[in-house]
Amino acid sequence: MRSASILFTTGTILLFVVHSANATSIPAGALDNFEVDATAGWVSTGLQINLGDSFAIVATGLAAESLVAWQNSPRTPDGDGGNCATCLVTLTGSRYALVGKIGASSFIVSSSFQGVAADSGVLQLAFNDSFNGDNFGSYFASTTAVPEPSTALLLTLGLFALRTFRHRARP
Repeated sequence: MRSASILFTTGTILLFVVHSANATSIPAGALDNFEVDATAGWVSTGLQINLGDSFAIVATGLAAESLVAWQNSPRTPDGDGGNCATCLVTLTGSRYALVGKIGASSFIVSSSFQGVAADSGVLQLAFNDSFNGDNFGSYFASTTAVPEPSTALLLTLGLFALRTFRHRARP
């Protein structure tokens, strides 16, 4: 089991993953940092997610699809809400947004995402623009594993039982 680190800094993506018992996760105590460069296309987090794993992503930062957009109105992870036939993924409302992919399954991350993995594979993130040679900006990400809710519940119940037992044992 590992503890979750929560960092709130400008330009940082916070990724929290709840793994099922059979998931391959980041080693305990490790904190993985990486850059989601708007010019790079898909960026691997190195985090293996299994089908059915629950996970959440919170994102901040700025990126843009061109120098003009960067100077006038850089994009947040929410993108501009438009549709894009030439983006990495063509999900409705995902133009210039932060998007994710696990295996063959793509999804819109935006500034926050919570869900269950529809496929197994390494989590990848990207600025949603397939013509990325003229893009600007980056998102900086920190990833960490968090205990599954049932593990946290068992720990809490165990501590409560220990407290009750010690309280009753006193004369």
